Amino acid sequence: MTGGSALLAGIDAGLGDDGSRAGNIDINVSDAILLNDGSFIGNGVRSQATGQGADVNILTSALLIENGAAVDVSTFGAGKGGNLNVDAQDIQLIGTTADGRFRIVILSHLVKGEHLVVILSDLIKG
Repeated sequence: MTGGSALLAGIDAGLGDDGSRAGNIDINVSDAILLNDGSFIGNGVRSQATGQGADVNILTSALLIENGAAVDVSTFGAGKGGNLNVDAQDIQLIGTTADGRFRIVILSHLVKGEHLVVILSDLIKG
């Protein structure tokens, strides 16, 4: 994914109810996954939304995230967020977020019960 592309799921601002549940994002790629130039994979419960968030599951041989790209699981509304699960032999994190503030671009706002699980053989941070 490049050029500011986005893959999004979740419950948008002001939507949902107590029984609402977002859908998972499941990515299973035998080769490498490249996210760059501000591209974004996210699953979240937005502000003033109600319901259960869902997971982002990434299974790949290599995950390369660079130049402001991000993977995010978050909740800012009522209800629990989902989990971020990454299973990769190699993960490379290169550069910073678009605003230059953060070097680590795999994000999980760990509130209301979410989990961050990363399984890898090698982590290369540039």
